[in-house]
Amino acid sequence: MSANKGPYVWKYKGKGSTWINDDLEALITSVARHEALDPMDHTVRTFYKRQIIQQMCEEDPGLCTKSGLGDLVHMFAMPVAAMLDAVFGTRIKDCQGCARRRAILNKVRF
Repeated sequence: MSANKGPYVWKYKGKGSTWINDDLEALITSVARHEALDPMDHTVRTFYKRQIIQQMCEEDPGLCTKSGLGDLVHMFAMPVAAMLDAVFGTRIKDCQGCARRRAILNKVRF
């Protein structure tokens, strides 16, 4: 799954509510707890991960294309950027230059 549109936000719609989080694992935990299920149960986590990805792909099919090099770099760089933002009060996570470089690197397929 590729997220080519700036900072990535995961969403899940279910039973009249919508959950939003920039961390997929945290979103799965929140939804499972809300549904009174064990958030650490592998079956529950797998089910909700598939549901969230399916909903996101239905909402925007462009997100579900093959990943490029930019997406791979983004996957590793975002947690570091988030940590730096939290510690220093910066906004590296929302860097437009980074988004442009990601788009350029996404043209390289692997």
